[in-house]
Order: sequence, then C-alpha cells, then structure tokens
Amino acid sequence: LESIIAIGRDITSSKKHEEHVHRLVYYDYLTDLPNRDMLLENLNDFIEEALYTKNKLAVICIGLDEFKKLNDTFGHTRGDLILKAVSTRLNHLVGEKHKLYRIGGDEFAILIKDASKDDKIVRLLSKIEVIFNQAIVIEENNLYVSASMGIAIHGLHGFDANTLIANADTAMNTIKRKGIDNHAYFNESMKVDIYKNVQIENALRTSIINNELYLNFQPQIDAISGNIRGFEALLRWHNSELGYVPPDEFIMILESTHQIIEVGEWVLREACEFQARFSEKTGQNVIISVNISAVQLLQNNFVDGIKKVIEITGIKPSMLELEIT
Repeated sequence: LESIIAIGRDITSSKKHEEHVHRLVYYDYLTDLPNRDMLLENLNDFIEEALYTKNKLAVICIGLDEFKKLNDTFGHTRGDLILKAVSTRLNHLVGEKHKLYRIGGDEFAILIKDASKDDKIVRLLSKIEVIFNQAIVIEENNLYVSASMGIAIHGLHGFDANTLIANADTAMNTIKRKGIDNHAYFNESMKVDIYKNVQIENALRTSIINNELYLNFQPQIDAISGNIRGFEALLRWHNSELGYVPPDEFIMILESTHQIIEVGEWVLREACEFQARFSEKTGQNVIISVNISAVQLLQNNFVDGIKKVIEITGIKPSMLELEIT
C-alpha cells in the first residue's frame, strides 16, 4: 500500500510582508512613485539591455525651483500637496512610454528607454514645460511652481547608472542656480561650476569673521535739485583666495543656506551706522536703503531686530528704507 504525505503551509502573510518590505525599499511613501534605488536598478538593467538593442537611454532630472521657500511660506503639509500634484501630472504625461521616479525631496527623474531621436527628448521637455505653466490649486489658492531640468544621455554623458544620474542632477542644479533657462544637457564645465559653488559656500561661512564683506554706498540723486536724496547699501565681497566675487554668484548661496539671516543683520547694522555718521557730519537726514531677502522676512524676530538696530544707531525710522528682493 503506497501513501503520500503532504505538508502544507499558508505563506500568504509572508508574501504580503515581502511585498510590503519591497514597497518600503523601492517606492516613495508620499507620491507612491518608484524611488532612486529603483531608478538605479532599472537603469542598470536597461543599460545591459541596450548593449543588444542599441537603444539610446536618457535620464532627465527635474527639480522644483525655490521649493524650500514654498515650504517655509505655506507649511510642509501644503508642500506635500504640491509634490503630489506635480507627481500626478508628470505621471499622467509620462504614461507607459517612459518611467517616472521621485529621487529626492523636490526632485523627480524620468528614464527614457529609447532616446535615439533627439526630438523625442525635445518634445517631452516641451510637454513638461506646459505642465509647470499651469497653476496648482491648493486649498482654493492658485500656486505656480517652476522647475529646472538636467539631461544626461548614455554614451555621451556617462556609461554607468550612477554617473548618468549624477550628471543629469549636476545639469539640473546648474540651471536652477543660474536661473537662465529651464533645462540643459550635461557638459563637463558644469562640474567646475559646481566645485566653485562649493568653494564659495564654504568661504562665505567665515566671511564676516574675516572682515571680507563690505558695503558700497551708492548715492541716490534727486533729478530736479541735484541733491543727494539718500544711499543704497550694496553688499560686496572680496575673499583672500577667490578674489572679488560678484554679488550674483554669492547672494543666492547666502539665501539657499540661510546665511543671509546673519549677513542681513550685519548689513542692516552697518548701513544704519553709516546713515547716523553721515547725518551727524553733514547735518542732512538722508534715507538709507537696504535690500532685504524674503528669507529674512520669514524670521519671527525680524521686526524686533530692525527696532533694535534703530535704537542702537539712533537713526530716525523714517530714514530707513527696506527693499524686498
């Protein structure tokens, strides 16, 4: 007499656990899009496949402009709603032709599996631009969010997944920093720009201590009388290693790193002291104009800080003019 003994085990819960862990590792919790790790895996697979199919791969990195300011202004909850809205629109646009990922806080990536024709990338970039020209409605408010895009093509801008992603990201950050255009293909000179940017950021941290920052006071002339109406305080910087650094190269870095708060306080104090000295020496009460960053305005003690400087320097409040950049 023959018999068969079988042992069965229900692995449903185990499989569900595996799927749950897989989603935690490879998918973004907020947008439910695949993440950077999934992009790396997919890109490595497609690169290997492209050796046989001869397909040209491309990676587009998309970064939302000034997203940190949006978060600071409207709060992280609304910031998350903006990210969800952007991901939904991009996902609808990409469809099944390409793959969309969320690879960082405000960064997305699109993997194009067949970019043999350059106009395919151009057409896609144009469609993405249309998306960002449309308002995002958050709690009945119309918000407009712009984006910067960097493109890296396999074989031209790198041969492995990590290099392609890094170079697309470098191109995106270069465009975001310069604010000249909304997209660019990677080139090696961008790495030099990024390195210089890091140098500037590091050097700025000790610029006040080393007395490298100074103010130029530009006269404001009354066109009718020819008299000096006031002065505008213009921030300038000369570093011992970098030499004279133009304002458009370091002001944005001060804002993005929030160093503008400390530097802004210093500028305000120096400008008001200049106004007090000028008024005492000439007997003329002229206006002193100071540029204020939006980052400074978001500080809870902003108004108190201005009052304190006015009290210390003794200038008339009506003689201080704040320009919001």
